[in-house]
Amino acid sequence: MNTDIKKQKITLFSLLFARLILFALFQGLLVLGFYIAGRPSPADDAIAWWVLAVVLANIATIGLLTCLMMREGKSLWDLYRVGPHPFWKDLLLALGLFVVSLPIGALPNTLIGQALFGDALIPAQMMFRPIPLWGLAVGLLFPLTIAFAEIPFYFAYIMPRLQAVTGKKWLITVLCGLALAAQHVTLPFIPDGRYLLWRLLMYLPFALFVGAVMQWKPRLLRYFMVFHALMDLSALAVYFSLYTIK
Repeated sequence: MNTDIKKQKITLFSLLFARLILFALFQGLLVLGFYIAGRPSPADDAIAWWVLAVVLANIATIGLLTCLMMREGKSLWDLYRVGPHPFWKDLLLALGLFVVSLPIGALPNTLIGQALFGDALIPAQMMFRPIPLWGLAVGLLFPLTIAFAEIPFYFAYIMPRLQAVTGKKWLITVLCGLALAAQHVTLPFIPDGRYLLWRLLMYLPFALFVGAVMQWKPRLLRYFMVFHALMDLSALAVYFSLYTIK
């Protein structure tokens, strides 16, 4: 095997774990920060502020994508840009696919939580904990940054390049979907087996669906970036209405 191709394969496969590691890293830094500040339960505080960890991980991902694209002699915007396409036709197609994706993204959360815990609210309460209302300012960066980080990272950057060097099309699509789903086990990381399984499985159908769409119509990326941001914004609104300290 050509040495350069082998190195490229190793790099791309390693990138599949990058966001999982980033989530864990920034949660660890939050624990350290709360510990230095003298908080009695720094680990619990870090879990409560997972929204800050994901914002930092998204910013780091965007920075990583920028560097990776520059190594190819391109800009970050080249990753998001698509060629000429039938705007209204693609918009309607994307809207239809988005409607189909809503139950795929929402139902596993409840069904798997119910199956594992007997009550879907239990794992949600483990993850969503009260934070001050001013945390909303940080939270608003969550949907904005994730739109430019998550789906583009797995399905616009890693997937086509891994497919090119391995010659495996749908296997790589599935692998990227699995990686996207698996990253959630450290967002936030809670050392509980049932919780970790819940986090691993809850987004797996949605991740595989988005991967299949991006494989079929990669030019729909920009629409799914917007849809993804809106989905997380609505979820964040529910979070802050229920779990912020007034």
